Amino acid sequence: MQMVKKIFVILVAFWIATILLAPKRDLYFFAQKKLQESEILLKAETIEETPFGVTLEKLRLSYNGLTLGTWKEVRIWSLIFYSEIDAKDFIPSAMLQYLFDGKIGKMRLRYSLLHPKRITLILSGTLGTARGWIDVKKRIIFLQWTKIGKLGSLQKYMKRDKRGWYYERRF
Repeated sequence: MQMVKKIFVILVAFWIATILLAPKRDLYFFAQKKLQESEILLKAETIEETPFGVTLEKLRLSYNGLTLGTWKEVRIWSLIFYSEIDAKDFIPSAMLQYLFDGKIGKMRLRYSLLHPKRITLILSGTLGTARGWIDVKKRIIFLQWTKIGKLGSLQKYMKRDKRGWYYERRF
């Protein structure tokens, strides 16, 4: 029994050391490089390391050369088996203003190795509040609106069922 305790303590210490000593900035640069392959460009003004992740300030999001908007703050943290991205205050560019007039106040993405094919998504803002998921393998995004806000012209891209408004799309 003592041997099992020692092995368990060593594994936990190794896991904590790996998390604390890992180069967190590289987490952002790795994501930036992977997304660039799909013509999605991320550019942060400041990058600050935290004990469990990285915080990005004024993160500009562009797709195919067109600026979509800016996140005021994005916090990425990972415990290796579980990762989370919290983004605050998305202000769309002038190009996107025709699509929806408002902003996304908060967005949270969660990924766990227990569910490796699915990313959980929660967002809220002037559009309302939505919960959903991204199925990485089937390449589907699904958002179910729990509270409707000012959807504007986004409503024509959504469908309605007995639970309310939802958005579903393959990518």
